[in-house]
Amino acid sequence: FEDTLSCKEKLIRISSSAKNHMSILPDYFPDYVKRRIKLGIKMHGMHPDDDIGRMIVRTSPPLDEPILIPQNKYSLSTDMAIYDNKIGYMSSEGGGYAIIIENDVLAEDMKKIFDLAWEQAKRLSKISTKTIKNKT
Repeated sequence: FEDTLSCKEKLIRISSSAKNHMSILPDYFPDYVKRRIKLGIKMHGMHPDDDIGRMIVRTSPPLDEPILIPQNKYSLSTDMAIYDNKIGYMSSEGGGYAIIIENDVLAEDMKKIFDLAWEQAKRLSKISTKTIKNKT
């Protein structure tokens, strides 16, 4: 997560298993989000439609564009972040671990795949993120 704060593109694409990561880093994310926003780095995120995913949508800053995906069909056990020329994979398994692949071609292809999935996920989303945000 710390490495994403150096993002030069100012856009991080994330698919999330936020509930898993919140369990091992419960106090980390509020500060991380504040620092990321201060740096002007926005997030396009796909999050499972669960209590944590809904909280992310409700509390996300205007700079971010999170969406919810059906948890029963697209359950995620790891996180993936794509930014600049990097792809980061993170898991909470065994106390947590992460790897970062730094490669221009792989990152560009993953961005295209993510953008396609993200656009389609917006159509699949049964709950409007605006509705959730308006309930705060």
